[in-house]
Amino acid sequence: MTASIQSSLLLLRILAGFQSVLILFQLYLCIMAFRQHRTPVFTGLVTAQFLAGLAFYFVLLEGIYPLYQQGTIVPPSSVTRILGLPWFFLTLAELLSLILCLLCAGSGLRYARSHLSPGSIKRAIDLLPAGICCGEKDGTVCLANLRISELCQTITGHALTNTQRFWEQLLAEGETRNGSLLMRLKDGSVYQFERRSMTAGGVTYDQITASDVTEQYRITAALQERGAQLRDIQLRTKTYHAMAADMVISQEILNARRTVHDGVGHALLTQQYYLEHPEKIDEATLLQLLRQTNTFLLREAEETDDQARDGYLESLKLSAAIGVEVRLDGPVPEADPARSLLGQAIRECAANTVKHACGDLLTVSLSQEDGLWTVHISNNGSPPASPIREAGGLLSLRQMVEQAGGTMTTVSDGGFRLTLNLPQHPSP
Repeated sequence: MTASIQSSLLLLRILAGFQSVLILFQLYLCIMAFRQHRTPVFTGLVTAQFLAGLAFYFVLLEGIYPLYQQGTIVPPSSVTRILGLPWFFLTLAELLSLILCLLCAGSGLRYARSHLSPGSIKRAIDLLPAGICCGEKDGTVCLANLRISELCQTITGHALTNTQRFWEQLLAEGETRNGSLLMRLKDGSVYQFERRSMTAGGVTYDQITASDVTEQYRITAALQERGAQLRDIQLRTKTYHAMAADMVISQEILNARRTVHDGVGHALLTQQYYLEHPEKIDEATLLQLLRQTNTFLLREAEETDDQARDGYLESLKLSAAIGVEVRLDGPVPEADPARSLLGQAIRECAANTVKHACGDLLTVSLSQEDGLWTVHISNNGSPPASPIREAGGLLSLRQMVEQAGGTMTTVSDGGFRLTLNLPQHPSP
C-alpha cells in the first residue's frame, strides 16, 4: 500500500471515528426533542442533522472500504465527488455540525429548566420528603419515588417490586390508627402509611403514601401521658369531694367531743377539789355538773362507734361520686373479711375503670358455695392494650386477699376481669 493511500486511509478513519461519536450525540438530541415535545421546526432541524450525519458516516465507510482493497473496487461517483473535496472543507463541515449540536443541546437544557416534562415531574417526585408510589391492582409498580423505595428497602429488606406485597407486610408489622398505619423504624423515626385508590385513563391504581410523623408521634405520646396524669388528678379530686363532707362531719364531731371531754375533766377536778375543800364549793352547782357529765357518758356508751365504717357501702358511694355505676348480681357478704375485701376490690376497680379504661360501668357477680365467696368484676371500658402489671392498688389488694386466706386472678385478654375467691370467715 502506497504512502498516499495510507495517509488518505488514516484521515478517513479519523473522520469516521469523530462522525460516529457525533451521530450518537445527534441521536440523543433527537430523542430529547421528541420527549420534550418541542416545536416542529426544532424537531425537524435536529432530525435532519442526524440523518445528514448518518449519511456522511456511510459515505466515509464507502470511501474507506475501496482503499482497503487497493483499487480493486470502485466507489460510487457520489462518494468520489464528496471525498474529492479538499480536507479543509470536510473538517469545517464536521466542526459546524458539532457547533450546531452544542447549540441544540444548550437550547434543550434551557427548555428543560423552564418547561415541565415527564422527566421533570419524576425528578420533582423524587425530591419530595414524603414517599409515594402507585401500582396496579396486581401489584405492578407504575411509579415510585426515591423516599418510598428507601423505606421499602429498610422495612422489607428488598426493593419495591410489588405494591400489594409491600402493603401486606405493612399491615402485618404496623400499628393501625385512624385508618392509617404507623411504622416505627430501627432508627427511632415513625412513618404514617396510607393507601387509597385513584383512577387515571380508565384504569384504577393503588396509591401508597408515607409521611414522617416522628415529631407528631412524640408529641402525641407526651399528651397521652399528660392526659393520664390529668385523669388521675381528676379522679383524686372527685374522690376528695366525695369524702369531703364526711371528713368535715367527722372533724366537727371530734371537736364537739373534745369540748365535752374537757368539760368532763373540769367536772372531775371540781369534784376532787370539793372533797378536799367542801366549804368552798356550792353543792347544788356541783350536783348539776355531775348530772350533766353522767348523762353524757351514759349516752356515749350506748352509741355505736362512728369510726367503724362499712367499707362496702363506702366503696359504692365513692364509685357513684366518680361517675361509675356498680351493678350487683348475687348476694353480698354481710361479715368480714369478705365484705371489706369486696368493698376494697370495688373501690380499686372503679378507680381503674375511670383512669385507664375510660368506662362508667362496673359489673360485680357474686356467688357463695362451701363457705367460699366467688366474686367476678368486669367493666365496660376499653380493653387493656397490654398485659396488666399489678402495682399500687391491685398489688395491695392481692396482699390483703392472700393474707385473709383467699386468691385473686386478673385477666386482660379481650377486656379486664378480676376474680376473687374469699373465705367466709377469717383465717385462724
